[in-house]
Amino acid sequence: MILISSAILFGYGFLIDISTRIWWTANQIWWRDLDYFSIKTMRHTVRIGEITEVTVANHPANFVPNKPFDRFLLVSPADTITILPSFHQREELEDLLRLIHEKRPEAFTDPHVLEFMDGGFAEWWRYR
Repeated sequence: MILISSAILFGYGFLIDISTRIWWTANQIWWRDLDYFSIKTMRHTVRIGEITEVTVANHPANFVPNKPFDRFLLVSPADTITILPSFHQREELEDLLRLIHEKRPEAFTDPHVLEFMDGGFAEWWRYR
């Protein structure tokens, strides 16, 4: 019973994680995901011109040795978008980061983000 309950719980968590969708235009980024405790979808929107910081983070529960981060954070005064790179193509996220960098280069204070954009961290997240 414990094994079945664990499988259902982790399967549900995985479903929530893979349901994340992000898309953007030249001026705005949208993020949609399912909520863990509600069937209503969560939506976040950030205007590219209002982004104050682009950084990476590593959630303690997702710690993997030699993996420096597990998420990107796009921070603005109105909202924050969290992107889990493991569910997106690397090229797609590099394009998004380059678009943001063109309009808000001062928001890129984290050296890990700049290294990622230059092709770094390919040992744990390869190109497709």
